[in-house]
Amino acid sequence: MPRILALAAFLLAACTPIAPTPTTERPDARAELQAFRTHYAAVRAALAGDDANALLAASDSASALIRNLPNLQYARAVALAKLGRSDEALAELDRMAATGLAFRIAQEPGLVALRLQPRFAALVEQFEANRRPRGPVELAFNARGLPADFIPESILRDEANGRWWLGSVRHARIDAVDDGGAAYDFVAPGDGGLLGVLGMRAIGDTLWVASAGLAETAGIAKADIGRSGVFEIDARSGRVRRSWWLPGDGQMHALGDVLVLGSEVFASDSIGGGIYRLDATRTSLQVVLEPGLLLSPQGMAALDRRRIVIADYPTGLWLLDRETGALRRLPTDTGALTGIDGLYAHQGDLIAIQNGTAPKRILRIRLDAAGERVAAVEVLAQNLLGWGEPSLATIHDGALYYIANSQWDRFDDNAQLPPLDQLDPPRVMRLGLD
Repeated sequence: MPRILALAAFLLAACTPIAPTPTTERPDARAELQAFRTHYAAVRAALAGDDANALLAASDSASALIRNLPNLQYARAVALAKLGRSDEALAELDRMAATGLAFRIAQEPGLVALRLQPRFAALVEQFEANRRPRGPVELAFNARGLPADFIPESILRDEANGRWWLGSVRHARIDAVDDGGAAYDFVAPGDGGLLGVLGMRAIGDTLWVASAGLAETAGIAKADIGRSGVFEIDARSGRVRRSWWLPGDGQMHALGDVLVLGSEVFASDSIGGGIYRLDATRTSLQVVLEPGLLLSPQGMAALDRRRIVIADYPTGLWLLDRETGALRRLPTDTGALTGIDGLYAHQGDLIAIQNGTAPKRILRIRLDAAGERVAAVEVLAQNLLGWGEPSLATIHDGALYYIANSQWDRFDDNAQLPPLDQLDPPRVMRLGLD
């Protein structure tokens, strides 16, 4: 899901009140998230103003609820610099540089008071060093049979037929692609009411697809923008069997990822903020986490049959107990885990596509033995030649196959793309994991 939609989702959620939720059998983070939303909205307001004390107070209040968020660290450094507390501001920037992320601090007006400090020049160099490419460059295939404006969000391996599926946001269709990159139709544009294709998962003879009405989809009807649903598609023929839509409530929605766990299908709403479940009865999409609770939930991965990890774009990783509905943050002291789009379980670890940070990265996230906190974060790849904005991925034969140039970043403010001769066909790259 593109960063611009995630930001829009966050801004909507920051202004949306959440009704109190009864406590489950296990204490969870609902109250924490509600309070955080208020404080983070205050941070954004203070950044637009000149009151450094208000910015510092709001940043401290938000950080006390959710730690290790780079945007909050940055806001705090700006406030401290404006208040003349240079040593503390530089220490905050040091902590940010240690995460491996890159910020252009030399261009930040709020940090002008630090520019004459000897440590500042070293930090500028460190942040720039954090941008350096890392990891192997291995092209799996160029999908030469697809239009340059295909805008793929997701990829899956069709193991039964030795081919790949790529879903298009721009053309509301799913194509099959062979290992040489030749493509042919699998689900025709708009078939069965299909809108922009986002997350996909395959189980047996069924392809589960999250679909959403987005302004970036060519020719979309105005009434369809903001609609979203889950589709069940025959993985052999491409026939749409059934679909389930979120009810119309006057709000924007975009189910961006799906996860199949046992007989249940889960979907995350990256704009509306809810998590939904389609149970074994297949009657309707049921609320698991109420809309607006998380700010922009994206990828999901199952730790086991009970616990699901959810990547919330602005706030990091959260652990959902599917039996009780309890939600709590997956704590980390070892790295910045915001801006994660795709999330995949692999041999007890999590593999993450982090496309909402600078640099964009692919991470291996190791958990402790109990799966209760993050133990270590390893950068497998970042900022590689051939990347644009990487989107979703799939794991096949011990490797991560990922869309390296989704070209979400090429849309302008009016959801329009450059001419076709300025775009590239979808590029799929491979990253060995074992």
